[in-house]
Amino acid sequence: MSVEWHTSNPTNKLLKCAAFVVSSYGTMTRLNSDTPFAEHAILTAQLMTEFTHDVDVLCAAMLKNILNKTKKITYEDILREFGPEVANLVQELSRNEHKVVEMGLVKYLRHKFSNCTTTLIIECVSRIDLLNDIKAATENDEYSKYVVEQTIDLFLKSQGYEIPQSLQTRITKKLEAKGYKV
Repeated sequence: MSVEWHTSNPTNKLLKCAAFVVSSYGTMTRLNSDTPFAEHAILTAQLMTEFTHDVDVLCAAMLKNILNKTKKITYEDILREFGPEVANLVQELSRNEHKVVEMGLVKYLRHKFSNCTTTLIIECVSRIDLLNDIKAATENDEYSKYVVEQTIDLFLKSQGYEIPQSLQTRITKKLEAKGYKV
């Protein structure tokens, strides 16, 4: 049992979190990609450093999908290993699959974003990395089209929450580079 989260230095906490992510995801890869899921998690945290150096937020960014993607890690595990701030953010970032089915993913995420700016920015940064895995518009891939439509609906259309202009610009450039009209 680890209870060092409240006294450990920031670098150690981030390294511990990265090791936890690698161990927890194992060989799992991203959907429609050969990219290891742990790599995506760590890159999301790295991209978040443009917006914050808060170690708890960076750890939450790394752990954002862990409750949904691995069925072996629980909120209590995150709480024990990384403390209440990280655990609560990770829980906020985790999807309630029943509500996703009931509301639809885009509507569900819009609702979540309206409640917490930090989760919005983490989700947006994570989406920037996801866009690396989509196929070019000319390849006519259904999954890629779905991701692009969802991305435009969530992050480029005005939805009552504010996304930093720098993130909107990065998303737009990534989509345009792959041949999608924004």
